[in-house]
Amino acid sequence: MPAYNQTSLEIIDLPDFDKIVGTIPKVFDGMSLAHSLGIRNRTLMHLVVRREAMYKIHSIPKKSGGRRTIHAPERMLKFVQTRVLKRYLTPLEYPEHIAAYVQGRTTRDSALVHAGRPLLIVMDLKDFFSSTRRSWVRRAIQDELGYGHRVASLMSDLMTVPMNFPYGKRYVVPQGAPTSGAICNWVAHNRIDKKVLDLCSRWGMAYTRYADDLAFSSKERLDRKKTNIFIKAIVKIIRASGYNINKKKLRVARSGRQQRLLGMTINEKPNVMRLQFRKMRARIHHCKHEGFSKVATDMGMASGDKLKSQIEGQIAYYHMISPVKSAQLNTQYLDACAAQKEAPIQVRRPVAEAAAAAE
Repeated sequence: MPAYNQTSLEIIDLPDFDKIVGTIPKVFDGMSLAHSLGIRNRTLMHLVVRREAMYKIHSIPKKSGGRRTIHAPERMLKFVQTRVLKRYLTPLEYPEHIAAYVQGRTTRDSALVHAGRPLLIVMDLKDFFSSTRRSWVRRAIQDELGYGHRVASLMSDLMTVPMNFPYGKRYVVPQGAPTSGAICNWVAHNRIDKKVLDLCSRWGMAYTRYADDLAFSSKERLDRKKTNIFIKAIVKIIRASGYNINKKKLRVARSGRQQRLLGMTINEKPNVMRLQFRKMRARIHHCKHEGFSKVATDMGMASGDKLKSQIEGQIAYYHMISPVKSAQLNTQYLDACAAQKEAPIQVRRPVAEAAAAAE
């Protein structure tokens, strides 16, 4: 018979229910967390203990040079991470200055805040994902979202992975997991944005952050000395938070020169960059006369259909920025398909009416 007179007392660390908003589950231990994710507690613990082995690691080239390490979670871990994203992170109310990884917000929303201003300052956080430590994730979940230590620890385990650094192994947020963008957003908001917003309000500066891209703009024409003082104050806040600035990507652009932000120009309004537009127009022109397969081979792509998919995706992206220029490229692309007697990958409706309405 079981020894009912022998037992232990476990004090449950209840969440701060006042901080848990909306439809986010009010869980208090591993069992309730697992049930909220639709899995068994043993499955949850298996994923936590074995998470290092549940990522496929590969690298892709960066535009600025070097390689970017991607951790692609295996099917089971990805399923659970997606549940965490949908049930715990997506319902959070992200402030207006954050646009990346927030439903219904785009790069254009960030660009509109700074368009037409005489001064634009752009910064980039170095190694944004791999700089975000597990302890920061746990602290944000516990302090900002109100969950107890046990739940915060398990959730942070699901969203981080050990990586090797010159100074040893550290648990950080992997680039490639479904939860990475959202949790890094929330951590950065609490470690960086609150202090930055306070400083910007005193300087009369507008501020937005699109993942690791920070942008500041002013209605006033600050001279070089004041601009440098402001930049040093921002850099000091970021370094104190534990993140670092990528000095190579720090830019200051005034209204007399091209102001670029998130792949578009914003001197007057968000617009497609002229060089990118011309390159795409020339590429479509070559496809019209030489064929999509020939141009794709010259570019090192697998097939003409791959190239058409890329072109259609770029046209769709340009439509968000400038419907007029997107309509021009779309018409040229359809003409190229007709000239080569090929069908588009995905037939799109004419965008002339939408372009006219938007402009």
